[in-house]
Amino acid sequence: LAYEGLKRPDDAVVSLKQAARLAPRDLDVQLALASVLLRTGKEKEARPHVEAAAELAPTEPEVLRMVAALHTREGKHAEAVAAYEAILADAPEDAEARLALARTLVRAERAEEALPHLERLAKERPKEAVIFSEWGGVLAKLGRFKGADGALARLDQALALQPNLPSAQVRKIAALAATGQCKPAQAAHKGLVDGGPKAELKAQADEALAPCVKKSK
Repeated sequence: LAYEGLKRPDDAVVSLKQAARLAPRDLDVQLALASVLLRTGKEKEARPHVEAAAELAPTEPEVLRMVAALHTREGKHAEAVAAYEAILADAPEDAEARLALARTLVRAERAEEALPHLERLAKERPKEAVIFSEWGGVLAKLGRFKGADGALARLDQALALQPNLPSAQVRKIAALAATGQCKPAQAAHKGLVDGGPKAELKAQADEALAPCVKKSK
């Protein structure tokens, strides 16, 4: 998949399409072309190449990941869940697939089902902040904010491991604001914004703080 690193994806697409015409049963070429097309937002163009890869190697983990990625882009979250579950059926130790499954279950409005996967990941990888951030995000979505097993506690664990993890920073602001803890929410917001974040991250932080802003008006 050498084309993944090319800075000019359009050039990669041209080269890979030519390779796919010459060798339509080359799995690596089909996966590489599908990947570049998905990364550039061309889901419709990617679909036939994902389907070709799935026909060539339907149980290959990298193929199933690509199938899941396509379904996610298309908003077909149940199908994406099924693809990640197929990976884990053969390789339950695949942490990347398990985390992706948890995230996809949340997108599919099945947040409760994501919890056991995140709990398992936290036990297996207790030093990975992103897992605790995702766990806190799911608990917040379910309205479970407080206590030793609540969203705020999990987000604190994430930030203890990685203080500048953007997802955990934003989620903590949102959790504090949602529970009426506006002073600490504002302090957390200030701490993030004072660091000069990118515009997108600042917008997320502002949105997370919005309940407190409305309350103060």
